[in-house]
Amino acid sequence: MRKSFVIFLLSLLSVSVFAQQWHTTLDVLRPAAKTFPQGVSDLLIVNNTVQQPEDFGHALVAYGSVKGNESIDLSQAATRCLFAATQQFDFSGLFSSVGLVVKSQATGTFFASNSLLRPQTDSLCSTYEADAALSLDRLVIYDRKEIDLDVNYNYYAYLEVYAVSSWTLTRRNGQITTLTHVDTLYWESLSRTSSEALEQLPDRQTALLDVAEYTGEQFAKKFIPQWETVDRYMYENTDSLMKEAMRHFTYRRWEQAIELWQSCYDLSKSGSKKQKNLTENCAYSAADLAVANEITGDINAAIKWAKLCLSRPSAKWSPPMRHNNK
Repeated sequence: MRKSFVIFLLSLLSVSVFAQQWHTTLDVLRPAAKTFPQGVSDLLIVNNTVQQPEDFGHALVAYGSVKGNESIDLSQAATRCLFAATQQFDFSGLFSSVGLVVKSQATGTFFASNSLLRPQTDSLCSTYEADAALSLDRLVIYDRKEIDLDVNYNYYAYLEVYAVSSWTLTRRNGQITTLTHVDTLYWESLSRTSSEALEQLPDRQTALLDVAEYTGEQFAKKFIPQWETVDRYMYENTDSLMKEAMRHFTYRRWEQAIELWQSCYDLSKSGSKKQKNLTENCAYSAADLAVANEITGDINAAIKWAKLCLSRPSAKWSPPMRHNNK
């Protein structure tokens, strides 16, 4: 597993008289929240939605009273959602191919549930040579635009948008999986006049279409492993092995650093080193070994050393704390 990292010089936080704390970051690939069934190599994404009525779900509220609904044209909402999802799946590398049927296949109404019939999915998968069809069956966007006075008599306005999308994954063997995804986005403004407060909010139609695109993107990301930057902390004290190991680490000589930290841990644990604070030395070297093994991709070893670090408590040792890098 690929990982990248940055060493920040020299942000040291004293955790005891004998140790200093170094800060580094790693880019870690997190597993996807959801996975596709085995055997889905060629995916077809299908529009199976009915357009939301223009006057449905767009509430106007002023000073605590509902003033009605605004009419918003969302004829492009499903298309924006589907294109965003398709792009995410296509770039993910999870599939050999990702196709998109933009024209809606729906035959029902907006207020009734719609799902593709088996003959439809079989025909679509055969035509586009797909293993499975992922259909967007319903996209509902509710929003609330409100203005009111706050305790300081300023005008407070906000636009809150909820997007609910319903999907069905149908494989050629007839296996069906239904999925639902919900997103919420929020904009707010504050001004001395009501008109300025409302003007500072985004155009309502633009915001709703942006949310449709956002919800398609976020739905797809549930199935795609994501890189995340995480904090890691290293420890160095006056011990010669610890100092030499850290020097190798800063030059990315992982194996040499690991070997030295391992030696330091073993010697400290056995008590054969002629120095004080052997328990602390075990904890520091184990903590450094956990990070170094994570960088080299040996996750089992990283977990083992992290557990050993926690099993070597010390009155002077404290867990990592956030601090500013210099």
